[in-house]
Amino acid sequence: MPQPMNDIYGPFQKHVEDLTDSGEGNFQDLSANFPLAELFSSILLWAPFTMFMAFLYIIRVFGGDYGVLIPIGSALLGMVNATHSHYRASLSQYKMTRREIYFRSGIFFKRTTVVPIKRIQHIDLQSGPIDRRLNLHQVKFYTAGGGSADLKIPGLNLDVAKSLKDGVLEAIGSKNG
Repeated sequence: MPQPMNDIYGPFQKHVEDLTDSGEGNFQDLSANFPLAELFSSILLWAPFTMFMAFLYIIRVFGGDYGVLIPIGSALLGMVNATHSHYRASLSQYKMTRREIYFRSGIFFKRTTVVPIKRIQHIDLQSGPIDRRLNLHQVKFYTAGGGSADLKIPGLNLDVAKSLKDGVLEAIGSKNG
């Protein structure tokens, strides 16, 4: 069903209309699948390393009574990393206002990145193999004067990612035109 032309922000229209230019409004959670994707990615990163450490222990590269602690320690670090990745992903949020896009993440050290919409020059949608399997995409916003993406919002469903991209492009076009 086609959207009306005045609905430039897609599912964000209601939020954008209710906002003042001061950035008030509610942050939106990322997809419920995003913490799962981060958990899988972390496990895929640590599992081969832990298996390699266990292999080295089996062939007696690590000697002494405490050699078994190396693969066990590697497994424990992997579990801590996976838990941290999962929890961090579940706390990440974003929002779009009339003038800016915000992304907030972090567990102990909270970080909020703000990019003015008028400075955005290019937008990419990307997804890796795990993300595609879970219908997740990352939106990357590039601004004037930056060589790399100035803002990355991971863990969005395809429909939400496309709507966010289209809404920003429409907002850029309406401000420039």
